[in-house]
Amino acid sequence: MGETSSVTSADARRSRRDAIVRAAVDVFARRGFPDAGMQEIADQAGVARTMLYQEFASKEQLFEAALASVLDTVDEVVAASRPTGTAGPEALAPVIAAVWDWTDGHPQEARLLYHQTPGVTPESLRLRQDFEDRHIAAAFVYIPGRDVVPATAAKRWSLTSLVVRSVITMGLSVHALRADAAPLRNPPARELRQAAMDVSVRMMRAAASG
Repeated sequence: MGETSSVTSADARRSRRDAIVRAAVDVFARRGFPDAGMQEIADQAGVARTMLYQEFASKEQLFEAALASVLDTVDEVVAASRPTGTAGPEALAPVIAAVWDWTDGHPQEARLLYHQTPGVTPESLRLRQDFEDRHIAAAFVYIPGRDVVPATAAKRWSLTSLVVRSVITMGLSVHALRADAAPLRNPPARELRQAAMDVSVRMMRAAASG
């Protein structure tokens, strides 16, 4: 009986924590970090403010948890769309398309990712860096002929790192510029999506031939 009660309590706490993080994503996305209030997040999550602080010691910690949850979701989207085994640069296109479609389908999560500066806390900056590093390490699936001599491998790693960081930065910039009254709000989304795919693939081809 005690074991069942313990499991139920753990599940309830996990559910409460998830609700708080979801509410935090929405509030931070709408208001930005400086203007987001812990009371508003608690109200939206349906918990008392004191309970919120039982889960997260500070506003900074809660922001980091919200950002981490969004980055984890993007990781899942990328993993689900990434080809298995060896593939060429063209295999990057469906990944770009999948992230683009996720962005359009999840505006609040995307707003937090693309509009709220990940570097508002040292930990959020580290989360962003780790995110980039994970995708750099995985990007060699788009580079054929990975078994090369060490000097060539080092050069290819450097070039691929630069390309992947550039693709991520381009995605962040383009989606930020599509929001609200931003400059890229009016061009057809389909054309921008295709352009992003084409540019990303060309950049990866350059890394592959480098």
